[in-house]
Amino acid sequence: MKISKLLSFSLLFCSGPATAQEAVREPINGGFGFSAGPIKPEAEVNDGGRESWIRQKLKSITIPKLSLESVPLDEALELLVNRSVELDTREPDPTKRGISMVLRPEWSSHKGRAAAPEVSAQGENLSLGEAISLVARSVDKKWRVSNGAVVVGGQIWGPRIDENLSPEIAKTLAEWNTITLPSINFENTPLSEALRTIQQKAVEFDPIAPTRPIDLKIHPSTEPLESAGHRIDLKLRNATAYDALAHSFAQGGYDFEVREKEFHIDDLGTNTYILEWDHWLWMMRIAKRDPGFTPPNFDPTDKSIRMFGIKHAKQIYEDCGTEVNEGESFIYSVVTIQMITRLGSINYERVQKIHKTMNDWRAGRIDEWHLDWLP
Repeated sequence: MKISKLLSFSLLFCSGPATAQEAVREPINGGFGFSAGPIKPEAEVNDGGRESWIRQKLKSITIPKLSLESVPLDEALELLVNRSVELDTREPDPTKRGISMVLRPEWSSHKGRAAAPEVSAQGENLSLGEAISLVARSVDKKWRVSNGAVVVGGQIWGPRIDENLSPEIAKTLAEWNTITLPSINFENTPLSEALRTIQQKAVEFDPIAPTRPIDLKIHPSTEPLESAGHRIDLKLRNATAYDALAHSFAQGGYDFEVREKEFHIDDLGTNTYILEWDHWLWMMRIAKRDPGFTPPNFDPTDKSIRMFGIKHAKQIYEDCGTEVNEGESFIYSVVTIQMITRLGSINYERVQKIHKTMNDWRAGRIDEWHLDWLP
């Protein structure tokens, strides 16, 4: 993927209801997952065997009974996390029992953060991996093991490692992975604040500090991240500092590359939106600045989502005042009724204001207009 403007993080060291029968046929790992771009294996960042350690737990921990009926996905995953801690009887160290799970966020263009889909799944004597497969299949989600956790849903990004990574920098990243953070708990936390918290915790829990002070710097500044307004939800147990950073960026929609001495953060954030049936109708009304506009032959009783005229999502948002720059994109799937955007902070903010105008008009507040960058 071509990286446009990059923010550089320098690492400076002094040295439908599923059934159990369906679940057991599925692989217990990334066979469910997918990745973006040529991601090199975590082992090449010297992950200390974290992935194999998690896969072993996915096989060895047994869930005697799973019975979920219309339970929100985030609650279902939290239940499995708690059960993994309770049932990890082979692990002698209580602080290392269980695993972490991360649910990638999705968004509704009308309602902000999309509500988690509801899970209905039943099974008995399932391995933890089979239980996760059962839950994920019930809501048509994918999952994989990534950066010390099981990741469910959304666009699952991962680190890409410089092909010419020097031994010195490989050693630096390995050291970054020796810092274990006992607990990460972010709820609706600004991404920039989450990064500062991780840096503070990394210093606090560095096993050989102060001989190896950590200085995590953002170049040119945190302003692009803060102006984008991304907030994240993330809970991790016994995560390395490296994994905590990777998941925080992914929850905020940012991809990154590991290069010489730096994390290079792509300033294009990714968001997934769930669209309602009348989304494109209201987009047309905003483009025409007419909340009462109705296309010819429009049938208000037909609740199927559809575009009006032959246009791409990118064209429709351009008609509403966005100026799509190099590397930015709008990808709309008729099958999943999802739209994936990859935008810089300016267009991200504009899309939010377009959606806010749409929501106000739908609610009858037709005098509201938030596209303040237009004449």
